[in-house]
Amino acid sequence: MKRFLAVLLGLAMGLTACAPAASETTSEAPATVETAPAEAAEEPSVAPVGNLAMNISLRAQEDGYYYTGVWGDPDSGEAKWALFRLDYATGQRQLLQTFGLYANSNAPGDPFVRNGTVYCSVDDTLYGVPLDGSEKKTIPTKEVFYWMLSDENACYTVENNAFTDVARPPVKRVDLQTGAMTSWELPAMNLTAVYSSRGSRLLASRCVTDQPIPSVEEGELYDAVMQNATTEFGWLDLTTGDWQKIFSCPYSTQKKGDDGQSEMWSCKGMNEDTLYFQRVLIDEDGNILSTTLERCALDGSGMTEVLKLPSGRNLYPVCRGADLVWLMDYNYSGPATIYDLTTGKTWENIPVQPNDSGWPAELTDDGRVLVNDHYDGGQPTYALIGQDDYLAGSRDWTVFTDAES
Repeated sequence: MKRFLAVLLGLAMGLTACAPAASETTSEAPATVETAPAEAAEEPSVAPVGNLAMNISLRAQEDGYYYTGVWGDPDSGEAKWALFRLDYATGQRQLLQTFGLYANSNAPGDPFVRNGTVYCSVDDTLYGVPLDGSEKKTIPTKEVFYWMLSDENACYTVENNAFTDVARPPVKRVDLQTGAMTSWELPAMNLTAVYSSRGSRLLASRCVTDQPIPSVEEGELYDAVMQNATTEFGWLDLTTGDWQKIFSCPYSTQKKGDDGQSEMWSCKGMNEDTLYFQRVLIDEDGNILSTTLERCALDGSGMTEVLKLPSGRNLYPVCRGADLVWLMDYNYSGPATIYDLTTGKTWENIPVQPNDSGWPAELTDDGRVLVNDHYDGGQPTYALIGQDDYLAGSRDWTVFTDAES
């Protein structure tokens, strides 16, 4: 039982007890709330949504990688939040922008690159740093937001509303040129997570119940409602609110089949037109019977077992931009194992150490791996190594050096 609980903690919110079901689409018009432009600019209540991407996938570009961390100001001696660029060609780390004092402000959101500008949110401000060195932008957002997605014209945050008293998931949008803010609500649903995107749609999950979800504090009533709850993975259109179901499955692992077994599924990511999921089969006593990696088309059809896994541990995604390429199995006590989804090969003895030294952060377009060499004051120190060398077990990587500010 202890082993089962550990797996539950490792898989966290993305885990559900699932069985694939046929895809279907439901729709309901999104509800408009109010718009609050930062300036005099005006926008329609629900602006057209373009080609969405998760901002976390836009940190990596063909020639570099953007991230935020703590920087020690050599003049004042103060620690400040900062935006950095790792230049793949020169092997140098460049300081692009400093923000508030480390002690007085929240951690910045994930930086993302759109239209030749890298954006980063800090507290109630969205900063834009043009890559050509032209004048920087400062966009006040009035509230503290961590922008989840963006398209060619704006960035967005979509709030999970499951287990809250909010019936419709709220959406907020800020125009990257004018700073105009727009807010609206999606159709009523219990949104639990957003994993990825394609076009104007989000790859998401929601909890479906026969009646409103009670508070967890209501104990037996909450358990009774959730016992019969259903989890759905699906595609949610951010403009229309249409929902196309991919999976339909029991929410709770307490709901077992006739054989006493239950299943847990977690979404691992997407590569082109393929979705990947981890499936854990559990017996009536809570013991793990098997763990497999499964894949299917974007509509859920053609679910196929890719490989059997030796443990029920959570698999860590390693991406090239938005594309899932590797899955890493690591127990934090020794070398890791990597499953290459593009070749079907399994690589063992990957040089990841318990302090996360050697952890793969990103795959570059030119065949290298961006890794964490070590932590310095809680901040990663990045390095590059050839992909073939890394998979062969080498730790002979090149650490980035600081460029002159």
